[in-house]
Amino acid sequence: MSDERDERDERDRRLEGDLDDEWQVVRTVGSDEEATLIAGYLQSNDVPTQVESLLFHQEPVSFGRMGEVRVRVPTEHAAAAERLLAERDAVPLDDEAEEAEIAGESEATGGGDADAV
Repeated sequence: MSDERDERDERDRRLEGDLDDEWQVVRTVGSDEEATLIAGYLQSNDVPTQVESLLFHQEPVSFGRMGEVRVRVPTEHAAAAERLLAERDAVPLDDEAEEAEIAGESEATGGGDADAV
C-alpha cells in the first residue's frame, strides 16, 4: 500500500511540474513566446532558467495541461525569481498607463460618459 501511495505522490509531483527538487516552476503560461520572454527577463537578472513546453502542436486547440509552458528556476533562485516577476507584473503596460491617464483627466475636468444622463 505504501509503494502505491509513493507512486501516486511521485506522479502528482510530475503533474505539478516539480520533476526535480533542484528546479522549481515559477510561472506557467500558455505560449512558448511568453515563456521565452519571461525566461529572458529572469536571465537578464542573473537567474538561470529552463523552459518546459507541454504544448501539443498536432491539434489546433491547446487545452488543459497540453497547453502549458513552464518556466523553471533552480530552487535557490526561486525567491528572487518570484520577486522579479512580481515587480515586473506591477509595472503597467503602456496601454494601461495611457488609459489611467485619460481616466484621470476625465475625472479632473468633470467629464464622464457623454451619453450619461
